[in-house]
Amino acid sequence: AIRCGVSSDNVKNVIIWGNHSSTQYPDVYHAKVNLSGTEKAVYDAVKDDAWLKKEELTILTYRLVLSTKVTYGR
Repeated sequence: AIRCGVSSDNVKNVIIWGNHSSTQYPDVYHAKVNLSGTEKAVYDAVKDDAWLKKEELTILTYRLVLSTKVTYGR
């Protein structure tokens, strides 16, 4: 959302694979983002495959682990 300049409620269909641990994997292959009323695939909106495949997944995985620890205490 931030990379596209929109709020998170403009992004849908992000899938999180795995259980509540560091093995969680965010999958944005089917994700869509609403840009000024037009829905686009996240890959088309971001236009940076390397970032989506490496950097963003690392960031999302880290955030998921932190939120799991806060929520479930593990």
